[in-house]
Amino acid sequence: MKPRKYPSQSRSKVTVDSIVVAASEILIKLGYEKSTTQRIAERAGVSVGTLYQYFPNKKSIFTELQRYYADKLYEHLEKLLEPCRKLPLIEAISLFVEGFIGQIRENLEIWHVLLGYRDQFLPEEERVSRNKRLQGLLIQNMSLREEPLRITDIEMSSLLMISMCESMAHSVITQYPDKLNNGSLEKELKSLLSSYLLVGKF
Repeated sequence: MKPRKYPSQSRSKVTVDSIVVAASEILIKLGYEKSTTQRIAERAGVSVGTLYQYFPNKKSIFTELQRYYADKLYEHLEKLLEPCRKLPLIEAISLFVEGFIGQIRENLEIWHVLLGYRDQFLPEEERVSRNKRLQGLLIQNMSLREEPLRITDIEMSSLLMISMCESMAHSVITQYPDKLNNGSLEKELKSLLSSYLLVGKF
């Protein structure tokens, strides 16, 4: 479910990006079943032949679309972890949660639709690999801290933190999307993570 080829020149990259953006718009408007390569190509302003140079079928386009937004979210979180090292943990938790939710909020429509087809697109091993990379950075971040922590197994705790954030966000996106805009999800996530990690926080 990977593209037929990846663009090596800036012009080709523009073409692929336009196809991915068009796919997101078509998916939001029509859903996966009614989306076609013809409609995606028309929306992107390219021929179907050009689209097939990069993507062998509809599923490969939407797999790349999910890969694009997942990478965008995780790359943003990885960048956040560097400045988080210099902050007290309570502030680092706040920055991390706000960055996580903010990135989803910016693309809420497409996240809502993509989650409905979550099991049809990205292979599980890609999700696991992405989570392990983020987990490694969390382990490194917490291992360097002098603050007393309630946790005893940083490796397990970092995995639980990622799972907690993911599962809560997915549930809210699909069931209570308004909670993303009123700050409720951020408030609860900060409270949960603070209580879980910090001594004296309950």
